[in-house]
Amino acid sequence: KASLRLSCKCTAVANQCIRTLFHYWLDFRNHRDTYWVHDLICTGVSMYKR
Repeated sequence: KASLRLSCKCTAVANQCIRTLFHYWLDFRNHRDTYWVHDLICTGVSMYKR
């Protein structure tokens, strides 16, 4: 259980990092492209964790 909680915390931190990076990206990239890539990463991560 502890390791599961830790991995959840790590995932949350990773998500925060990704989100921050994408906020910077929004300055010089198309919104749709950015969110598409973000969704792709999120989907890949959730598939990997299954």
